Amino acid sequence: MKKKNSTLVHSHKRYLLAILFICLVFSPQKTFAEGNELPQKYDPRETGHVTPVKAQTRGICWSYAVTSALESHLAKNGEQHDFSANYFNYLIARNATGTVGENPYSTVISNGGGLDAGFASGPALDATLDWSGPVNETDFPNTITGGQPVSKWQNLNAEKHVQGLVTLPKVSLDISQEENNQRVKTIKDYVYRYGNAIQDNLMFRGYETRYSSQYIPKDRVGSVNHVTTIVGWDDSFSKERFVYTPSQDGAFIVKNSWGSNWGDQGYFYISYDDFQLKKSEIDIITSVENKNNYYKKYNVAYFTAGQLVPVFPNKERTLATSYSRTLDTPEQLSAVSLKTLTNDMNYEIYVMPNGKPLKNLEGFTKIQEGTKKEVGTETIRLKKPVALTGEDFSIAVVYRSSDKKNGQNLPVSPKEKIGLNKGSSYSLENNGKWSEETFRSFFISGFTERTSEIQPTSVTVQKNKLSLLVGDKEQLSATLTPKNTTDPSIGFRSLNPEFATVDSSGVVNAARAGKAKIEAFSTRNPGIKTEIDVTINDLPMIQEIQLSQTTLVLEERKKATLTAETFPKNAAPQKIIWSTSNPLIATVTQTGEITWKQAGQALITASTENGSVKASCTLTTNSAPYSNGHTSIGWATDLRDNSRNPLYITNPAKETIYFQYGAGFMNDTKDNWVEFHLTTPQGKTFSAMDYPEISWFNTTNMIDSITGATIEYTKDGENFSSEKPAIQELEGFRVFYSPEVTSNLRLFVNLKLKVQDLKEEDKGKSILPIQLKSGYDLYRPTTKVIADGTNPSIIKTFNVHFTK
Repeated sequence: MKKKNSTLVHSHKRYLLAILFICLVFSPQKTFAEGNELPQKYDPRETGHVTPVKAQTRGICWSYAVTSALESHLAKNGEQHDFSANYFNYLIARNATGTVGENPYSTVISNGGGLDAGFASGPALDATLDWSGPVNETDFPNTITGGQPVSKWQNLNAEKHVQGLVTLPKVSLDISQEENNQRVKTIKDYVYRYGNAIQDNLMFRGYETRYSSQYIPKDRVGSVNHVTTIVGWDDSFSKERFVYTPSQDGAFIVKNSWGSNWGDQGYFYISYDDFQLKKSEIDIITSVENKNNYYKKYNVAYFTAGQLVPVFPNKERTLATSYSRTLDTPEQLSAVSLKTLTNDMNYEIYVMPNGKPLKNLEGFTKIQEGTKKEVGTETIRLKKPVALTGEDFSIAVVYRSSDKKNGQNLPVSPKEKIGLNKGSSYSLENNGKWSEETFRSFFISGFTERTSEIQPTSVTVQKNKLSLLVGDKEQLSATLTPKNTTDPSIGFRSLNPEFATVDSSGVVNAARAGKAKIEAFSTRNPGIKTEIDVTINDLPMIQEIQLSQTTLVLEERKKATLTAETFPKNAAPQKIIWSTSNPLIATVTQTGEITWKQAGQALITASTENGSVKASCTLTTNSAPYSNGHTSIGWATDLRDNSRNPLYITNPAKETIYFQYGAGFMNDTKDNWVEFHLTTPQGKTFSAMDYPEISWFNTTNMIDSITGATIEYTKDGENFSSEKPAIQELEGFRVFYSPEVTSNLRLFVNLKLKVQDLKEEDKGKSILPIQLKSGYDLYRPTTKVIADGTNPSIIKTFNVHFTK
């Protein structure tokens, strides 16, 4: 096989028993009767995330299971592929040429299996992890039979690069029902995320032909004779549809390789309680990328075999691999892959860009750390690539066990001896020296990119929200930043394919009503991605909004309400958002109520929640003319000593302010009112220590009461009520006198305030401690005063005008 850099792959600890593994080939049988299927929780056949069921013609079910898993994983992301199962058959068979020993790759994978014979899926999976496959069916068709020269498959490049594989270990047949249900949930999670789960099976022991169902009880568990791929599940699949009755409803949907005329159009159903399933290790392909994702892969380990490397509790184990390279192309190390046999293995990655390990971690630089969560192989993208400068470079990994009681183990691979790689493995001894491994290799691989490449930093989509009807299609448009990225290719995948699917070119298909997320990502670096939110309705979207008025005139201190009607009448409901172009002129609530603020013009707009449809009303606000009557408010009187002085704050942080405002000589006016606020024009805030005291005087004496005079209070500065709020909630008040004034009157307001937000540095400043408003206009002193100023200034006169 033609290699870009590394080599072929290759075996697995199970392979020593694989010669005994028989993969059955069956003739087509009656299909599953239409209508017997119950509703599915996740069935990729309903969303089109499947490839055709194939019919194996020889005993290589293990290879069909691997290619089926690859195709299902990619189909979930909108890609359709037809990979060759026969290719892996020849790749690992020790007699692929017709003579045992002539296939070099079979030697690497522990003598492989026989051509066309039953085996395990592990060698083919390891081959994909080493970029030795898959290839297209057209490049190595099933029609190829008999002994063939090695060159037949040696010069084929992988169509995709597998970067991740998770293995779910087999469990005891005696686990509790709760533990089994948790394992079932884990399998579902993997299938939903990655579209596949490869499992070893024992066919036709506990198989019910009528329902294409399988439940193998504990006493019927036996040796494996087939490999298949789980692609979905149905929680409602009745337990009564099995030969033996399990404890609960529910079954996995499994894709077989015996053609579409077998089972349920090529699929069958395995009970959640199946004991053979407990006995099976389950492999999940978790990451598949384009074949140009990296420049080279450096690898020395191919399959798990030999004595494991222990990582003891509260200890660390440091392993390394060193690789040779040519200097003709500048490279940077961009990713590292690790393989572990247990969950939650802690690691630190160190890189030496020039040289081999000598003593401790001298020459190495720590690049990254983390926890490898799952059993299997994971490619870890480095946050900061490392430029390689020498003919040799090394990667060291410090492992620490998360199991503080029993420790954990690391896998090793027999050291291959036919020259497929240019690398060595090392272990760090207690004396600080590195020991080069003679018979084994470690699973620490490196992935490089050319340093001249311009890497993408982000993905931008033209629309990050879509609203579609069921059956609609929409073409997505996405670009990478920077624009001169070396590889501008963008991929798409749906995170919720049951609602919306997307193909590799970015065409979204709305499957059924609901919400979905679509990812657009760099195929060169899938970690660079963005999301598109898709809402699918089974009703048409709003196309038009009509307002009850398109022009409106509002008089001073008045309110009005607009209504909005949407079209077509049967459109999917959407929240209508109201807004004003100028809240200083008028405000609008989310029910369409408009409130006058001051004279001018504004645009009141109603729009759909996504902003795609809008309608506006042109609003004109008028102000009432002023009468000739007015009153003057003189100096504020400091009630502490009755002095009419500028109001100085001598201790802003602690002092209580007592003062009096007087509004005098109100005469021959109507609708007289004065409004006070405890927030100054510049935002200084005061709080009332008590409610205001109101008193009225004629020209000579205080008047006990005034008919028609009221005081109203506000908590928010806008809405007034005669009901007193809690004193700590008081923001302002207004004195209102409705009858016509027939004689001169004076109004006095006594206030007791506490400074809220003045600080010690405000000491000695002249503070205007209150806003006075007539109507909704603020009138400042006739002399220049900085309301929250920095220089003391005498407060002389306020003019408060009264509206008609």
